[in-house]
Amino acid sequence: MLQNKTKTVQPPPRITVTGVADYNTIYNFIKTVASQQCSVKALSNNVWKMFAPDSDTYRSLTSGLKDEDFQWYTYQDKNTRPIRVVARGLHHACHAEEIVSGDLKRKNCKISEAVNLCKKKREIHYKGESVLVKRSLPLFIL
Repeated sequence: MLQNKTKTVQPPPRITVTGVADYNTIYNFIKTVASQQCSVKALSNNVWKMFAPDSDTYRSLTSGLKDEDFQWYTYQDKNTRPIRVVARGLHHACHAEEIVSGDLKRKNCKISEAVNLCKKKREIHYKGESVLVKRSLPLFIL
């Protein structure tokens, strides 16, 4: 039985700004760049955490920080990053192009690539040498 679940939108990740000693600098920057109110948390050693309420404000803050040459970092937004899915039971001889352009594309799935997983094992050759053997598995990462 399939249930329709609504996808929850996670808030964008925090933005950490370093090397700014004055709160007024951060406040004036947010006031000029962001369209909505953002929250700021002060940490030790001139480190500030900025929390954007939505993804549009997050993008405007990050582009403004790039333009103003602030020292900052953030994490990748979970709402925009691609999802990795494992397809099981496919024969290892299936071509990756057929998986991407075949049935899944007809079902409106956006797939960038398909990669066959391999198991690597070191075996002793009959001459006594160690040889790395790759064995394809019936698993594809989409």
